[in-house]
Amino acid sequence: GAPSAWLFGPDNSARARRLLLLVLVPALILAGTLRFDFVFDDNIVVLRDSLLTGHLGLREIFGNEVRVGEVIMGYYRPVISLSYWADRAVWGLNPAGFHLTNLLWHLLATALVYAVALRTTGHVPGAWAAAMLFGVLPAHTEAIGWIQGRTDLISTALLLLALLALLRSQGSAGWTAWSWGGLGGFVFLVALLAKESVAPLPLAWTA
Repeated sequence: GAPSAWLFGPDNSARARRLLLLVLVPALILAGTLRFDFVFDDNIVVLRDSLLTGHLGLREIFGNEVRVGEVIMGYYRPVISLSYWADRAVWGLNPAGFHLTNLLWHLLATALVYAVALRTTGHVPGAWAAAMLFGVLPAHTEAIGWIQGRTDLISTALLLLALLALLRSQGSAGWTAWSWGGLGGFVFLVALLAKESVAPLPLAWTA
């Protein structure tokens, strides 16, 4: 019927409405996180880590493991440290800016869930509904509202982007297939530098 065509029709305006709602609805629901302060060990990692507060460059960021204060945690996540460093450079000590970064990564992941689901199923309403449920799922609240939860947000978005590129390579041929595959591999390596839990992707893809 007309209401269904308005949202799930094949025309460009319906596509734009689907993407707009996928971003707008979760953004409105989660906008309250922008008022949150630094919580828990955000105060140690984000505010007082010398790796972020000092005048250091990319060599130091990519040459050090995750720390809480001066305690080495044994994780290597330079992409996350780089994101904190960039937030500090842009927002200073305003927590709203850090929370905005978290929210934007979540919205990107939501859009990518839709793209991957649509690519794998070809069913527009089902893919859109799955992405919308992902976007508003209450279980994501901690990752979005806690600044350090961005390890999950960034790694998830990058993993989905890598998967989408691999799916595009599967449906292509020749140089185009190699280009998409190379992009997927590169983004996967970047995702590994955000959180090591994305490591099983090659096994899942092979299976």
